Amino acid sequence: MTRRTSTFAQLGRVGIVDMKVVLLIGAGLALALAGVGTARGDVITVPTMEPAALQAALVDPANPSKLGITSVSIRNGQPMQFGTYSNFNLNPVTIRAGVVLSSGSVQLLGPLPEVLDPNYQPSSPPAAVNSQMDNENDGSTSEFNSYGNSGNHIENFQGSYDVAALTVNFHLATPSQVKFDFIFGSVEYPFYTSSFTDAFLVFLDGTNGNDQIAFDNAGNPVQVGASFAGLTVTNDLNTAFSSPHGLIHHLTTTTQMLSAGNHTLHFEVGDVNDHILDSAVFIANLRLGSGAPGTVPSDDDRRCSPADIAFDDGFPIDDVPGHVNNGINEGDYNCFFAANGFFEQASDGPGARGDFCDIACDDGEPLSASGNCNNSGVNEGDYNCFFNHFFLGCPN
Repeated sequence: MTRRTSTFAQLGRVGIVDMKVVLLIGAGLALALAGVGTARGDVITVPTMEPAALQAALVDPANPSKLGITSVSIRNGQPMQFGTYSNFNLNPVTIRAGVVLSSGSVQLLGPLPEVLDPNYQPSSPPAAVNSQMDNENDGSTSEFNSYGNSGNHIENFQGSYDVAALTVNFHLATPSQVKFDFIFGSVEYPFYTSSFTDAFLVFLDGTNGNDQIAFDNAGNPVQVGASFAGLTVTNDLNTAFSSPHGLIHHLTTTTQMLSAGNHTLHFEVGDVNDHILDSAVFIANLRLGSGAPGTVPSDDDRRCSPADIAFDDGFPIDDVPGHVNNGINEGDYNCFFAANGFFEQASDGPGARGDFCDIACDDGEPLSASGNCNNSGVNEGDYNCFFNHFFLGCPN
């Protein structure tokens, strides 16, 4: 298979000072272009391999069903491939704070300013999401390669590279099921979805093929190829995986019933067939829960309804720990009509897309992850949607 070239390789033997000049000029051009268009967020990532920080980020401290983790360790990978994240809050794609793993660096995973350049080439994304992490070896794991090579699990698989693998050990006091939420994104999309099929795998209590538990809703292992064919979202406003690149919208995996005792999860994301054009997974809210075993599309379950926009104290739902959300109540009403709420956001026009009152299409239908509706910002569609759902309360 023809191997592509990373951004740094394309620059050749450029001196450190010269390279900084090149990057600064590019950044300046992109920032100059950034003043026009849809409001964009910026997911905040903190690179770390510190087990305590990763363990704390995997669970929601306000969730009484949070999992009792006994230890977290790095199974495979390089510094900068692991971290925590927050501020993944702008609709229509949101997920609560958690842990991020990448086949590249997690340091700069916010929206790419370069994509605002009309001459941007999605086949050659910038170094922030286009880098080789292991410069001495392929950076693979034996279980990733074994799984990819068997049963055509991963489309056109020839080998894994730069695999970031995180091991989580936990203890169950009683037989229970375990859940976690995730979003998987890649800059392999839209050009290389059938040949460089980066993937996200999760192994439970072993590393054999039948121990892998993360699938898309078509039953395929989560990967750029088969998974992106049916679940791709390009309207994210928070990360580097927004248009023209893509991600798989919020998914939730539920395990089978596990026995009381000790258990292990291995979370792994890796490049497939070469080292570059990176992919990442955002993992959140590792918890106890019940349901049919498998992986299904889901929504950020901090919100029970489009009208559930705030915590009980009126703060917009975001990643601030320690706030309580008991569903739809006066907190949502007060937030909607706060000074920075509906009326201020309605005056911002398209700039209010993704803000906390932007909950609906212009026709009043709740925003969907597909983005297939007309949404010109905060307007009467959001007002009507809020009150059409507010008095209904949370669905049972």
